[in-house]
Amino acid sequence: MVGTRLPTPNPPGAASVVCAARRVKNALTAAGPPLLFGLRLWASVCLALYVAFWLQLDNAYWAGTTAALVCQPHLGASLRKAWFLMIGTLVGAVE
Repeated sequence: MVGTRLPTPNPPGAASVVCAARRVKNALTAAGPPLLFGLRLWASVCLALYVAFWLQLDNAYWAGTTAALVCQPHLGASLRKAWFLMIGTLVGAVE
């Protein structure tokens, strides 16, 4: 039997590792949109606080609070709300 290879046995516990990986993949797929929303919320609050502290604002916590309030689960709604907030701020500053 030249050239034939014997099948190699699976290492112990290989089936349980594959099963665990499959469970993790299914859990991440199910939690996808809420997980992305949480990451976007975290990033926007951190960025707002970083800019507020960099500018040395007196009440920097308001920047993080505003970023958290403006953030919506759907990106389009967040951008629309942020746009309206910016227009309202500019109108208030002009008057």
